[in-house]
Amino acid sequence: MPRQLLGTMIRLLAVAALVSAVMQARGGGSSLTGHVEGGGAPQGGYDYDGDGYSGDVDCDDSDPAIHPGAAERCNGRDDDCDGLTDESLGQSTCGVGGCQRTVDNCRNGAHQACVPGTPTPEICNRIDDDCDGLVDESYRRRGRDLDFACQDSDPFVGLATR
Repeated sequence: MPRQLLGTMIRLLAVAALVSAVMQARGGGSSLTGHVEGGGAPQGGYDYDGDGYSGDVDCDDSDPAIHPGAAERCNGRDDDCDGLTDESLGQSTCGVGGCQRTVDNCRNGAHQACVPGTPTPEICNRIDDDCDGLVDESYRRRGRDLDFACQDSDPFVGLATR
């Protein structure tokens, strides 16, 4: 039995040496010796997914798209191995006035749509409540002679009917 075990180990080492030689011949670091970055010494461990990063720095060595320096994607995973998930994917803003909304582009691994808020009747509050790009316009125009001005203390003073 020990003789068979020794023979098996020798065959495995020969296969490992062959794989290492093939990887070196293809111009990359050996997946069996770790990642060689900029001609430096290999880092310890094995690179099971073949992305050039060994398991001691690769946070998911079963997926070649996940490794240090990878682009972060909206997928609920830490693609760049920095300990954060779906970070730095930005925000989107849509709508105008009181309908303006800002959402994270990615939340819990899902892309988010930016949906403007619902317009409401214009009141005197220095906000574009009806989301038409104009602030408190019901109090200043519409072809009517308004004897009173929009006053912040009473939001309904001067409300014009449409």
